[in-house]
Amino acid sequence: MLTMAKKDETFLLVSLEENKAKQLAQLVSNDSCRKILEFLSKNTERVTESLIARELGIPLPTVHYNLKNLLAAGLVKVEEFHYSPKGKEVNHYSLANKFIIIAPTGTEKLPSKLRSLLPVLLASVITGGLIQLYSYLRSPIPSPATLPGVFDAAVKSAPALTAAPETALQEAAVEAIRDAGQAQAKAYTFVLPENIALWFVIGAVFAIAAFFLFQKISEMRRERGS
Repeated sequence: MLTMAKKDETFLLVSLEENKAKQLAQLVSNDSCRKILEFLSKNTERVTESLIARELGIPLPTVHYNLKNLLAAGLVKVEEFHYSPKGKEVNHYSLANKFIIIAPTGTEKLPSKLRSLLPVLLASVITGGLIQLYSYLRSPIPSPATLPGVFDAAVKSAPALTAAPETALQEAAVEAIRDAGQAQAKAYTFVLPENIALWFVIGAVFAIAAFFLFQKISEMRRERGS
């Protein structure tokens, strides 16, 4: 039975200040590691420790030790495994197919900066959503039962006052009722609130972008000064 392992990342960022850079240099300079990497590049199916030891003529303990170091460095991965007749788990090895990027001093700080600012951005989005919800709940919403009542009252009152249209007083009353109904309807007109939350989130994103720009300019100035 074959069991698939988890997929790994495609990039390996290594700083010159980290011990991992020295570890990679030692592995690449090791003859047995180079032979194992070359063998894995040409063979991609069911490559086990015993197969590598048999094909390359390297002692099995040496293969196991070097594969362990290559796994720790991220140059080799275990894609799947099967169980031997004795019930032991047998790994199938393959190249990690990673882009190894050796970054100069200080470059490794960028991912940590991103991780430190992610909670700030998340908090800004949540706060903006709460502001938007509060603004929506505080906005006047028309009641469906109020608007028809205003117009019905105006319609019922109009015939009684217009029975004798010859008097200017009655005409003025009809006009007043009509204006009152329209004013009442406008009073209940729903107006969308200003999108304060959107501007809040935009401001937070702009502040984070300005922070990164300032950091980048500072690093460029330090590099020129050195």
